[in-house]
This record gives sequence, C-alpha cells and structure tokens, in this order.
Amino acid sequence: MIFFLIILQILNYPFLKNDDSKLADDAYINFKNKNYETSINRFESLKEKTTDYNAKTFACFFLGHLYLKETLEIEKGICNYREAIQIQEKNGIKYEWLYSNSLKAIGTYHNRVGSLDSAEYYFHKANKSFIKQNSNVQNSMAAKLGLIYYLKKEYSFGDLLYQKYHSNIKSPSSDYFSYLTLTKNDSVIDDYFKQCHEYYKNKKFNRSNYFYFYAKYQYEKNKLIESITIVDEFLELSKENITKNINVYSTDELLMTHFYFSRAHLLKALAYEKLEKNDQALTEFNIALNEINLALPAKYQRNLILKNLIFRNLTQFHHDRGKEYLQYLDSSELVLDQYVNVGKDSTGVVHHEYMEHYYLKGLYEDDEQLKDKYYWKSYHHFKKFIGKQHGDKDQLVSFISQKDLQDEFIHFYIHQYQKNQNEDDLLKALEIIENTKSTILNKRSSNVKNLSIDEYFALDNVFDFKKKLKETPLLTPDILRSYFKENFEEKNIGFVSYYQDEHNRFVIISYSKGKFNLEVVNAQERDFNLLKAFSAKLYQSDYFIDRTYINQLDSISHLLLPQKVFNNQEDRIMISADQLTSTIPLGILNLSDGKKVIEEHSISYAFSLHHEYFISSLPKVKNDQIDILGIAPFANKDLKFSQEEVEGITENTLINEEATKENVIKAVNDYDIIHFATHTVIGDDEQSSRIFLYGHDSLPEGFTFDQVEEMDFSKHNLISVSSCYSANGKYIKGEGLMSFQRAFAYSQAPSVLAGLWKVNDQASLYISKKFFKFLKDGYEKDIALQKAKLEFFEDFPALKQNPMFWGSLIISGDIDPITKKSNHWLWLLFLILIPSICYFLWKKFKHKDL
Repeated sequence: MIFFLIILQILNYPFLKNDDSKLADDAYINFKNKNYETSINRFESLKEKTTDYNAKTFACFFLGHLYLKETLEIEKGICNYREAIQIQEKNGIKYEWLYSNSLKAIGTYHNRVGSLDSAEYYFHKANKSFIKQNSNVQNSMAAKLGLIYYLKKEYSFGDLLYQKYHSNIKSPSSDYFSYLTLTKNDSVIDDYFKQCHEYYKNKKFNRSNYFYFYAKYQYEKNKLIESITIVDEFLELSKENITKNINVYSTDELLMTHFYFSRAHLLKALAYEKLEKNDQALTEFNIALNEINLALPAKYQRNLILKNLIFRNLTQFHHDRGKEYLQYLDSSELVLDQYVNVGKDSTGVVHHEYMEHYYLKGLYEDDEQLKDKYYWKSYHHFKKFIGKQHGDKDQLVSFISQKDLQDEFIHFYIHQYQKNQNEDDLLKALEIIENTKSTILNKRSSNVKNLSIDEYFALDNVFDFKKKLKETPLLTPDILRSYFKENFEEKNIGFVSYYQDEHNRFVIISYSKGKFNLEVVNAQERDFNLLKAFSAKLYQSDYFIDRTYINQLDSISHLLLPQKVFNNQEDRIMISADQLTSTIPLGILNLSDGKKVIEEHSISYAFSLHHEYFISSLPKVKNDQIDILGIAPFANKDLKFSQEEVEGITENTLINEEATKENVIKAVNDYDIIHFATHTVIGDDEQSSRIFLYGHDSLPEGFTFDQVEEMDFSKHNLISVSSCYSANGKYIKGEGLMSFQRAFAYSQAPSVLAGLWKVNDQASLYISKKFFKFLKDGYEKDIALQKAKLEFFEDFPALKQNPMFWGSLIISGDIDPITKKSNHWLWLLFLILIPSICYFLWKKFKHKDL
C-alpha cells in the first residue's frame, strides 16, 4: 500500500487535465483515508469519462490494486490490470513504469492463486521492461522470480537469481536468506544473519523473516532449543512491526501476516516434537492451524499448501503415538482438492503435495491393494513434480531428497511380487528403478538444455521454454509388456536391470524368452569391497593380471550374472547398470562353463530403459553406404597406431595438425559416423573433462563435456570415441556416470561407442577396424563389436584371458544396424552354383545325344 501512496502523492501526471485531475485527487484522498469504496467510484468515473488513453490506463492500474489487495475482489482487480496492459500495448507504451508495474501486479496475482508458470511469465516480462528503464526495480523482480523458484523447490536456480541481482544491492536481503540456508555453509549463513539483524534492527520496517529462516536452519541442524528461541524472537518482532505500521499494510497483507505466524508456530511444534515435549508440540500445532485459518480469506495458495503441511504433520504426530489420525489425513486431502479447484497449478507444486499425501496414506494403510493404489498415485505425482523442474542441479537434488520414498516403493512392489508372483508388481518396480537413472538425459531427449541465468533472462518468452519440459513417460505394466515383446523378444535380445539399494542389495530384474524374472542378491560388505577393488584395478589398467585378479573375476561373475538370462539362448543382451555395475563391463565376466560372456552373447548398454524407449520411437533409415569421419590428432606423437586405425576405417580423415577443433566443427555434420582416436581426460566437473584435439603452439585443444552436450548429433548414426576413460566418469545419483559417452547422449547422439578404462593403442586399432568392417556389412552394432572382439581372440589367443586389452570398449544406446546387410554371400553362392548347373545340364543333354 505504501508504494501506491508515494507514487500518487509525489509523481506529477501531465496527462491528468481538469476534470480528470479532480477525480484523481479525490480518489487519492479517499484511498489514503482507506475509504476504498469511494476511491473505487472515483477511479471508475475517471476510467469511464476520460478521453485520454494514458489517464484511462492510470485509472485501470489503481483500480487493479484496490480490487485485488484492498476489497479482495480478485477477478475485478486482475481484469483492470489486464486492461491497463492492453491499452498500452495497443496505443504505445509511453509510461514504461506503469506498464511494467501492471505486469508485476498480474504476476503477483498468479503467484497468489498458485499458477506459478503464469506468475513467472509476467515477472520475467516485467523484468525486461524494468531493464529498458534502467531501473533498480529489476532487482525486486529477481526477488519475485526467486520466490517462484523457492515455491517450486528449485532452490539452486533461485539462488542464482538472487546472487546475480542482489550483488548490486548494498543492504542484506531478508528474502535471499531463505536460499542461503539451503545452499551455503555454516559460516556464510551465520555471518549473513548478523548482517540482516544489524541492518534491520533500527529500521521502521523490520523485515524479520530472516529470523524464521535462521530458526529453520537451526532446526535442520538439530539445535532445537536455539530454533525455538529464534522463532519466539521472530514472532515478537513481527507483531511489534505490524503494530507500529498498521496503516501502511493493505488488507491482504494484514491477512497474510497470519501465514507467517502459522509457519513459525509449525516450526516450534516440530522442534518440541523432536524434544519429546508432546503437550507443547500439540499446542503449537493447534496455534499454527488457527493462524492459517485466519489467513485463508486472502485466497493465497500458499495458505492451502501450509494448511495441508500442518495436517500431514498432525497425521504423523498422532499416528506415531497410537492415537486417531485419519481425520487429519482426510482433512489434508480436502485441502489439496480445494487447492486444485481454486487455482490450477501447472508447475509441479501441487504434484509434490499430492506425492507426499498419497505416500503417507499408503505408508499407514494395511490393505495391500489400497497401499498399491496410493503408492502408485504418489509415484505418478513424483514423476510429474520432477518433470516440471528445468535446472539440472535442482532435478538431481529433488531426486536424491526423495530416495527414501522411491526405495519404499521399490521394496513394496518387490515384496508383493515375491509373495504373489503378480507380474504387474515386478514391472512397477522396474519402472521405478529405471526412472532413477538418467534424469537429466531424459530431459535432454526433449531438447531442453540447462540454462544459465543470462540465457534465462534473454528468453523472449519463458512460456515457450516451459512447454518443452515434459516428465519422463510412465511405463505402465501393459506398456512394458508390449515394448519388450516388440523390441526384445522378437529380436532375441535379453535385458538385465541392476539396482543397488540402501541395504546394499542388488535387485536384478531381467527379461528372457518372453518372461520377466527377479533375483535379489544380499551382498555383504566384502562383496562391495571386492567390486570396488576390481573396478579400481580396471581403471588403473596396467595390463597385468595375477591370480588374485582371476579369483576376483570368478567371484564377481557369480555375484552379478543372473543365470536365468545368461544360461538361456539369447544371443544378445542389453544391460541397464547402476553404481558399481556401471564400471565393470559384463562381457569380460565368466559363464558357468568357463567361457567369457562375450563369447556367447553380444553385450550392449542402456543409459536407462526410458531412454531406450525414447530412441526406439525415433525414425530409422538404413543407408546403402555410410560416411565416416576419422579423427586422429596425435598420430605423430604418442598414439602411433591411430593414423592406421582411422585410415583403415575411412578415406575421410583429419590427422595430426588437420584435426583442430575448428576443422572438426566444420566437418562433423557431413558424416553419419564420427570416430575419434585420441586422448580424453575426466575431471571433477564439466569444464575439466576434455576430448583432446590438435592445438596450436604445441598446446592441445579440444571439447569439454559441456561443449559436447551443447552440440547436436541427432542426425548422426554413431559417435565412436576410441580413447581412455571416455565411458567412465564421476557417478552421480539419479543420473549415472558423467562420461563423454553420456555427454554425446546429451547431444542426442543415438549410439555411442566408448572406453571404460585405458585403451591400448594396438588393440584399439584391431578392434575398431574389425568393428567398422562388420558395421558396414550390415550387422547390428552390438554384434559387430562382439564379432570384432572374437576375431581379436582368434588372432591373439594369449590375450583372451586379459580383458585389459579388449574389454574396455562398450556400445550404448541404439544398437540397430546402420546399413543393409551385405549380399556378398549370395553372389558367392551364385558363382558356385552357375558352373555346377551348367555342368549338370551339359552332362544331361550329352547323355540324350548318345
């Protein structure tokens, strides 16, 4: 309200003439004296009578405020703000501040009713307008957008918003403090709290919200007494501030003070509950509930979300103490339904609330069919919630923060399958397991990139970007059965999914001969130590193996190979790995008869089942021939065989000084396949991981991980990276190995061949040449790689037992053939048969003549 008092009193509007000016002055006086109905009548008269479109815009603007924030006639308020914008866009924006503040007001309205995507759109648009004015108000737009992302639980991106724009503000920000407590370390948080306290303590308006967030921070650190003390300080300061400044608050602002009081009392209740002071906790829960009910007339969706949270906590509080709790659970659902009816949310916030609600409902349900129903509903909302988040880091944080929920679902469905042998339960577990892999990759498949703050603000229309965000498809049991029949059973391909749970069990779900199977391996600590040691041995790759290595290989083979798949007759097997199984290629393991897995089965890898499902839907064209570009930047240095490797694959090459970054960028789009025979280094972040190319002044250049993922390889059939560690990298929960294999998948390459450990130059030469020979002959990619390795065994039998030489290269993604199979054998058969047929006919006719 104070903002409107100031601009009405101070600013001189040259477009207000004579009768218009008198009506505006009278409207202002009544507004100042809180005679809102009279003020509205005067502004309505001005709007109706004026012939000046600027004066009409002025009237619409202030009517928007009066209806929206004072009399709480929401629809009238928003209609007037929209009219103010439409008049200006039609007649020309003469007063940019009026236009931008109208956009800001509509954004605030959408935030109020929970339509956060719409709120973001208007705040984003208002920010562009404020930038045109070179106005510091753009900083408040960053704060508004930061609040939107806070509500969406996209804390990392919101933190970046605040950092960018609050860096120019000398005073500390109470709003920014909410992000600090979520994203920064203890010393930064403590220091910023002191800055806020020092700055605000003598101000007329003490924005004391920073006390609440500091109290919440102390609660998360289990400093419960400190948390309660700080909450009490917050409540005292807030009430004192309201009493001193009661005249400058609008009606809805006064109502919303009860939201902040309710939130504070809820925090106290949770702290008392942890302290096992149940009476005090229940008292605070009830105060929180009473306060939020007082805030409800303001019709902010945040009130409904908080009320739902109070009911959920009351449900848990009473359930854990053996008391009646269903009334609170039912009330929670009624509040959620009210939320959806009042304002349709498209951002994922409502999905998060439903996720938590149905999870709790399922957790406390004894009936197994109802538990299944509630858990499946909760999981569905979880997918939608994650799918609406656009920042990579926020998606992964949300995924990890809900890991207990996902594990609970997996354990429930696995247990149900073991008990009832209902395949639907196993397939639900498979859907949830596979959804835990390749979170970011699934988003990249929709061509959604990770935006920087500058890129975000440069967007012309933030809605267009948001439309691209789609949740990973829900693969229901029926969808999975149909998909596996068409893409696996009919092609004689088996499938194995690995999942390592928090109890150190391997959940292995496989598909073989039209049937889904389950194995649960209860691994011991020694098993995980074995896997880690073996993986480290492969990574170091000194090409030396001893008796310990051979024994480890046998033990790991027994641990990881599901017999129902590897003892069947499928020639081809696709693996969806997880954590430790991501770094140990199954092709090097031993079957029960002593043979290597690769001798009986071609092996390929899926980043996740959902990614495979996506790429299976893409159109595929088999070429009569394939164009390959071979790149070997260091053939005249330490990769002596790389020139022979690329020249043995293709006539189109960039070798040594030709293989610069500039030349590669120019050339790549002219070919179906790109083959790198080079060096890679894997660092701790995207900028320090690099594929090396030839550089000037003896300094190598190359592509970093983030540069690769920004490129577009969707039109290529295959990217081959014959280099050390190109399929390896840091493991990130919810995504997988952050390898160059994944970076190329981010860039939408359908298939990627890469190495898990150090690649031997000579072995790579042999296997790569053979692989591409079989690929050109029309073989499937996984079979081409298998055949190349089997021929390596024939020519180098002594190295068969040492996979350090041949086991590193793995193929991931689409494995269909690139070109039509060669008909050379038909011509050979024809050449053999024709002379035989001629001889037979000659003999026959010669006999007749006789």
